[in-house]
Amino acid sequence: MKIIVTLALTAGLLLSISGCAIPSAKSTPLHAGFLYADMKYSGDYPDNANNGAPGPRRGEASMDEILWVVSSGDASITAAAKSAGITKISTVEHEFVNVLCLYQKYTTIVTGE
Repeated sequence: MKIIVTLALTAGLLLSISGCAIPSAKSTPLHAGFLYADMKYSGDYPDNANNGAPGPRRGEASMDEILWVVSSGDASITAAAKSAGITKISTVEHEFVNVLCLYQKYTTIVTGE
């Protein structure tokens, strides 16, 4: 029994280190750190008429995740725009925070009028 548990733990550790067992957000173009990550990156918005110049208002929407088991929140562009009363979106950015793969937070940030 000890051999089976040891083999299972070793396999899990090797998969975690190799990145095969750690899911990552499909929308995140960067690789997340296993122990800690705090990243910001720009997103695309197809109807951007002002070539990416930030607007006067800023809205945010977030989603939290604990142990890849419980997730809650709405990190959509629509929710972020609605939080600041934005009807014309100028820029879209995303933020990702990971702490020991125990807690993760995804945030969408929009600016506009």
